[in-house]
Amino acid sequence: MRRVLWAAVLVTLISGFVLAQGPRFIHLSWQHDPATTITIMWRTDPSITESVVEYGLTSDYGKTATGTRISYTAIRQEIVWHVVELTDLAPNTTYHYRCGAPGYWSADYSFTTAPALDDTSTQFSFAVIGDTQGGYAVLKQIFSILKDKGVRFILMTGDFTEGAGQMEFDMWFEAAGDVLAYIPFMPCHGNHEMLRNTYFDQFALPGNEKWFSYDYGPIHFVHFFLKTRNTHSSNGAGF
Repeated sequence: MRRVLWAAVLVTLISGFVLAQGPRFIHLSWQHDPATTITIMWRTDPSITESVVEYGLTSDYGKTATGTRISYTAIRQEIVWHVVELTDLAPNTTYHYRCGAPGYWSADYSFTTAPALDDTSTQFSFAVIGDTQGGYAVLKQIFSILKDKGVRFILMTGDFTEGAGQMEFDMWFEAAGDVLAYIPFMPCHGNHEMLRNTYFDQFALPGNEKWFSYDYGPIHFVHFFLKTRNTHSSNGAGF
């Protein structure tokens, strides 16, 4: 029994150590103009208090931005997310970045900003997914295909999980891997998100984060949040 307890303690310590070594569940989104901004979110151990992004046109970076820290309790532990928005970026330009804090940096990633509003010559593709609800093995394959296809961003029509629990979202992010560290991701709230903080605290979106719109090049995208009479007050469907 003593050996089992020590093994459990060792696994816990190793898991905490790995988590503290660098960011996980990194994902990109837009809170403002996709041509000139990008928002980067990642999760860390609660002991890491700094929220820093180094970025630039090459992996030498050259610029630094700082942001905020979001904390809440789920599955009997403190969950910590970091949010940093990069601004004054050039349209249709690829940037390199790493996120974290001194001693706890991520790997080098890159993203490409949207074309300018009046740019009608740049061709691009995007993807729309939805209702993943536990199909994590298939979801992992889908994300891998979308990265290989070179889509510029991904839209999600809602219903990430069955019950919006933190463990379900963790499995969802694990399935996404590092794909969303390269490709901006813009979800809608679905009825299975249940207006819970596990949705709103894990994604940085425009305005009230329920309904919003933005321009990607010359195309205008609108995200709706709808309620129906036949659903309880926590439910809302995204489109």
